[in-house]
Amino acid sequence: MLQQLQRPPPGGTAESGLQVTYALGTDRVGRWCYPRDAMDASEGSRSASEVIFLVEEAPEGGFTARALGESIFTEADDIAGLHVHVRDAVRCHFDDDKIPRIIRLHFVREEIITA
Repeated sequence: MLQQLQRPPPGGTAESGLQVTYALGTDRVGRWCYPRDAMDASEGSRSASEVIFLVEEAPEGGFTARALGESIFTEADDIAGLHVHVRDAVRCHFDDDKIPRIIRLHFVREEIITA
């Protein structure tokens, strides 16, 4: 199910007359998410059998995960929660017939040492 909302752009007001159309849809379990073309990185990347996430420790604690080549971002307090959130974000982002079979998490850790 898709729904279109017309709202002022971020930082704009209704009086300005500018309107942006936002397209929203629901995934299989009824949560709100963007349809696949609303945050499209490139149509050619839609047939990939896997999606890769860069996972980093968040400065305030927990972890953040950002997909390469797709507009997907999520965060969680621990690794188990991150697995759940990443799966949910991928299911929400892709159409049922385009969901990648493999989700690869690439953990990036920055460490600073003295010379």
